[in-house]
Amino acid sequence: MAFRPAARTRSVSGMADVFRSDQTGEWSKTSVSMRPETRRRLKTYAAAHDMRIQEVIGLALEAYLA
Repeated sequence: MAFRPAARTRSVSGMADVFRSDQTGEWSKTSVSMRPETRRRLKTYAAAHDMRIQEVIGLALEAYLA
């Protein structure tokens, strides 16, 4: 189960004030290694298309896996 930071509060009374479960399951963290040139091209493409890197990768993987 993935967790993300909860909204900022002035007091913490329990773990629910620190983390909340990602109920949507839309994104999951992972780590990949890539060549520096590939990363540079990815960043350039994402910036030119007003996208986040994870969006570009997600769309590319969906197209590849289809």
